[in-house]
Amino acid sequence: LRAVSVNDEICKTVGGELRGIAALVQLLGAPAARGGGEGGAALVKALCGALRGLVAADDNKSRFTDAGGPAAVVDVMRMYPAVASVQEVALGCLAAAILRNPEGAIAAVEAGAASAAVDACDA
Repeated sequence: LRAVSVNDEICKTVGGELRGIAALVQLLGAPAARGGGEGGAALVKALCGALRGLVAADDNKSRFTDAGGPAAVVDVMRMYPAVASVQEVALGCLAAAILRNPEGAIAAVEAGAASAAVDACDA
C-alpha cells in the first residue's frame, strides 16, 4: 500500500472511497498487532508506514482522526516502547497526520502523543 500512495488522487481514493484509513486503523487494534514479539512489531511498523503515506493527502488527515488514528498509534507506541523502528514510523505517521491539521494535532495531544514522543526519545 505504501508503494501505491504516491500521489494525492490515489491517496484520496484508497483512504476515502475504499475506506483504507479506517481499515488500517482498525488493524492496529487487532490481536496480531497487539500480540507483541517481532511479528506484531513488524505488522505495526507496516501499518503505520502505510497510514503515513495515506495521510499525506490533506483530505485523509480528518479521516485518520475520525477513525481514532491518533489514539491507536499512541497505543501501539506504548506496546512496543523498546522497538526503535516502530517508534520512528509511528511518530512519522503522527507527524504527517497533524501537518496542516489543527484538529488532528489536538486529537493527537489528547491521545497522549506528546508524552509518547518524549518516551520514544528516551528509549
